[in-house]
Amino acid sequence: MNGESYNLFYTLVKLKFYLVSLLDTPQENKTFYFTEEFLERRLPERKKEIIDILNNYGVSSDSDISFDDSVILKFKEIVKEKEQHINLTTILHNLDIESNALSRSSLDQQRSDREKQAHTILENLFQLSTNWVMHKEIENKFEDYSILDEEDVIRPEETEKLDVLNSNTTSSFEIITQLTIHYIDLLADYYFKYGGDIQLKEFWQDLEKIKKDIQIRYKELFRSSGLDTGGV
Repeated sequence: MNGESYNLFYTLVKLKFYLVSLLDTPQENKTFYFTEEFLERRLPERKKEIIDILNNYGVSSDSDISFDDSVILKFKEIVKEKEQHINLTTILHNLDIESNALSRSSLDQQRSDREKQAHTILENLFQLSTNWVMHKEIENKFEDYSILDEEDVIRPEETEKLDVLNSNTTSSFEIITQLTIHYIDLLADYYFKYGGDIQLKEFWQDLEKIKKDIQIRYKELFRSSGLDTGGV
């Protein structure tokens, strides 16, 4: 794997998901056994470099990666230091999107504007995917503490964490919602300018279908809960 196709953040996130699927308790593995196994298969030429980076940031075992509440934030700090900004080519590769349309040598102003808008859309998608990764981590930890709360075995400091996680979950959803709305707005604008009337009309009709489906689901929910007031 060459340098251009290598993205440290995505590698670390994939590593975490891999370890979460293997480890059940924090005490299960206090070494980098599975981490080294993962890197040996994916990035053997960068294994030592990544292990050294993790150690420098206080991550010293498979369990630290799998169970540390803040490990995703540590990953972001690592990437911020190691890669001041991720170039567009890297983003496209890690999202498995291949595009020859983003040429640096634009033939005319319209093509240049189109490429800039496509770039903006891709950046929005990258932010959205990153926030979903972090949201998943927050929800998992919230569920863990909620189980302790239901069983009345939660400690005071864990109760405080539960409250913080609950607030963070709400804030995370709000960020994801705003990024999604922004993406839809950008996509609609792109269709309007470059996609033609047919694509824009189909896109608008799909949004109407989604709206109607949500209305139907709300009606069913109210009806099954005995809250049906005759309309939504």
